Amino acid sequence: MTVESDQSICQLVAEYPETITVLEQYGIDYCCSSADTLAEVCGKRDLDTTLALDTLDRHNQDARTLRSQWQSTSLDQIIEFIVKHYHAFARKQLDVIRRLAVTVERRHGGKHPHLFQLSEAVSTISTELEFHLFWEETLLFPYILQLGTGQEPTLLPTCSCGEEPLAHALNNHRHTGTELRLLRELSNDYLPPADASISHRSLYRALDDFENDLHDHIHLENCVLFPRAPEHILASLQPASRCCSCR
Repeated sequence: MTVESDQSICQLVAEYPETITVLEQYGIDYCCSSADTLAEVCGKRDLDTTLALDTLDRHNQDARTLRSQWQSTSLDQIIEFIVKHYHAFARKQLDVIRRLAVTVERRHGGKHPHLFQLSEAVSTISTELEFHLFWEETLLFPYILQLGTGQEPTLLPTCSCGEEPLAHALNNHRHTGTELRLLRELSNDYLPPADASISHRSLYRALDDFENDLHDHIHLENCVLFPRAPEHILASLQPASRCCSCR
């Protein structure tokens, strides 16, 4: 696949859903601005179109490679890896980040007021992500595995707004991407100030590691696990562009 600059954002997302991750990283709205071409959007945001094209091509190649690597792996093995590797790391890292954020805010918030906002943002993403991990482990993953064996699912992991399970998961992943961008903005791309203490620098390193791992985590679910889900639940991907009002 080769992305062209004259393709509309709507075309890119429809034909190559994996491009969403890159569009989000660039802060490109793939809903309200979906009729604009990639070149037009880059021009409006003062982005390098050539660099954006290269990034999209590399990302999509990585997505194809990732799918190929996991093609012979069963759904239960993929899920087991996600839970033992990514979920375990996310929980451990969130615990570290929460404690560091509180410490840094208390000690240095007076001199660096943005730390109060950063600490609040850390608390928000921590609470929401921990619930999302629990929901995946107790409802979504068992649901996928039940359908994968042809069983009639006994669990219905919809949320109160009635979203289908995979649509709800994808919407939550997009919401998490928005929260990660906020953390990056509040921390100046995780670049500590010149007078930053050891704990301040440790917080930014922990946030950077957390974000990188979470991107890989979400990428595996969106590009490998969900597309491998049984055919009769892939329809739940269709309403994924809707906002989840019950979040």
